[in-house]
Amino acid sequence: MDQLKPDIWRDLAVLLAVGEAKSSFGASRLLGISNDAVEMRVDQLETRIGAALVNRSTPRWVLTDAGKGLVEKTRSIVNLVERGTVGEGADKNTPVPLVLSCPDLFFEFLLLPLWYRIETKLPDIPIKLETLQGVTAKPDSTCDLALCLGRAGRADTVGAKIGDVRFALYAHRSLLGSNTRANTPSHFTVEAAELNVPDLVWPGGKTTRRVVCNDLLSVVTAVKSGRGIGLLPRFIGDNDPVLVPLEGADVAPLTLSILSMRGNAAKPEVQTLRTLLAREIARVLDDRTIGAQQG
Repeated sequence: MDQLKPDIWRDLAVLLAVGEAKSSFGASRLLGISNDAVEMRVDQLETRIGAALVNRSTPRWVLTDAGKGLVEKTRSIVNLVERGTVGEGADKNTPVPLVLSCPDLFFEFLLLPLWYRIETKLPDIPIKLETLQGVTAKPDSTCDLALCLGRAGRADTVGAKIGDVRFALYAHRSLLGSNTRANTPSHFTVEAAELNVPDLVWPGGKTTRRVVCNDLLSVVTAVKSGRGIGLLPRFIGDNDPVLVPLEGADVAPLTLSILSMRGNAAKPEVQTLRTLLAREIARVLDDRTIGAQQG
């Protein structure tokens, strides 16, 4: 069976179903997908998280402590998203949800760890989450706030700088073994001028094969699964024990910002959410940097 395209929303939905059904077959019936797809989604999620989420030693699957923690965070997100869904039967006084856009990579590694705090601190502000396409995409008129990565701002946006994101080249430890070092790996990358590096030469003199991915999350997934090397944010790579930093790529830091279009920036609820997100995400970045240095 071909590898499924990484999709954090579908992967989390499968984990929730596994926790409810207590088996891959039960989860497949709940979701209307194959048993193989359930197992592959769980595999992909465990690879990205870097921990076992499900104990599969018996036919009855049981969530590990890491799996239970992720399910709890996921349910808090689901609750928040449901608050931001205004149906046809909604009361006319129901506030219109704020639309928060961000790349899947930032949702998983930056928003997910703090979303419970966002939900509890802003219980009366409905929020709708949307995926921001592209590594360095900027907000448009369809969203109120966007978590963006880049070097240059735009005159029609207002926001706050959260911090600098540094990148480094990483490989899975398994690629550096004596038996595998002779095989030239693929170099996973994205179509973004800011993250463009020359073709890389693997020990032995062979140039790596470039594979262009749609987003950084796909690059992270490929590198963490041992399928090749790639340029990753250091707050991810330095905190994963299976990843090893490599030389050969020098990329200037990119600025992580929380932005909104000028027409939306003055809304009090937008200002409140922007301030809270900037503070909480900066704290997550600091914790990951300190953890990596101590490790």
